[in-house]
Amino acid sequence: MTFEHVLDLLRSYRTKEGEQVLFLLAQDTMESIYNCVLNSGARACLELGTGLGGTTCVIAAALDELGGGRVTTVDMLVREPIGVDVLAQHTGLTQYIEVISDPVGYNWHLGEMINRQTGKGTCAPCLDFCFLDGAHEWGPDALATFLVAKLLRPGSWLVLDDLDFKLRGCQPGWKTVFADRTDRELDAFQVDRVFNLVLRQHPDFGEFTVSDGGRTGWARKKSPDPAPWYPSGLVLDPITLDWREPFAASDVVEQSQCSDGLTVTKQDTAVSLRATRNDPNFIVPDSVCKDRPIDVLSLRLRLVAPTTETLQVFWIDGLGHPFNEKQSIRAKIAASDDWHDLMIRINGSDKPRPVHAIRLDLTDGPSSLLLESMSIGGWHRTSASGRSCRWR
Repeated sequence: MTFEHVLDLLRSYRTKEGEQVLFLLAQDTMESIYNCVLNSGARACLELGTGLGGTTCVIAAALDELGGGRVTTVDMLVREPIGVDVLAQHTGLTQYIEVISDPVGYNWHLGEMINRQTGKGTCAPCLDFCFLDGAHEWGPDALATFLVAKLLRPGSWLVLDDLDFKLRGCQPGWKTVFADRTDRELDAFQVDRVFNLVLRQHPDFGEFTVSDGGRTGWARKKSPDPAPWYPSGLVLDPITLDWREPFAASDVVEQSQCSDGLTVTKQDTAVSLRATRNDPNFIVPDSVCKDRPIDVLSLRLRLVAPTTETLQVFWIDGLGHPFNEKQSIRAKIAASDDWHDLMIRINGSDKPRPVHAIRLDLTDGPSSLLLESMSIGGWHRTSASGRSCRWR
């Protein structure tokens, strides 16, 4: 089942009273999860934190497209009257879904899986993909990350949702539900702590990306083989490109189309970009793109003021659509006295995708940013299909 089909089915669901219920993750997030399962050929999938089951059905749709597999989804309860069983039946994907309701939580289920997979003191990996969208708290999710790492096969993806989530204000009754939590627990981005302090430092994982404006974290278990698919987003690990072309900031900006509200001046070897209002932008010159496949955009920059700024990168590919939110990446930048290299993966596929134009927006504004250089890069491809590309 295609992603568009399962999304239409989920959006068409109504209660018996005819009420439309909003229960889905952002479309870009769900589509990335679907593409990850489909393109990596993940047949044994695990979801920790079922919710209402919309994402479960998206994973199952990818398995249907692959021709088989199973997604096991684990939660402390099955929601009623709307839950994963209802949505699985509505989408016709029941055969790919195993629902486990465990009142003591998914970490006990993970422990039982490890116990079943353990022989002679070693756990044999058995999973191809895992999506963690459950407790959103440090204790259970830090442990879940360690346990899942034992069960994932090399090259598999572990995805954490809601890096930007905190308990304070997360729901109307949060004061009652989390009355026993300290201010530190209420105000911390606990899933982000799990991603950065546990997962990114785990010796079994080697490639990391953040997508959806900082909401979703992706980690790939180390493998000697390159991945057939990568998520678009802010790359947190060093990657090796087969080709790279650098441009001086002044050469890029002086030839760019700049919007109102953006002042450009030279400052030593860099260019100063001053935004006098929200969301000014500049479109990089045609000479940068040249209608060639571009997989990665790298910017060497430093934010002067304010303390944070959101940089949004847009691109237009061979399909010819105008600049739009779907083909864009948001990256949060912190003010610093040091230069930072910001690497953004705009194409995670081995299929060539010519880029016709790139636009950069200083979203928050007013702000002052120094840009020293810009480079583009990509994977070597020897055929139009890109099947012989070399990733590493």
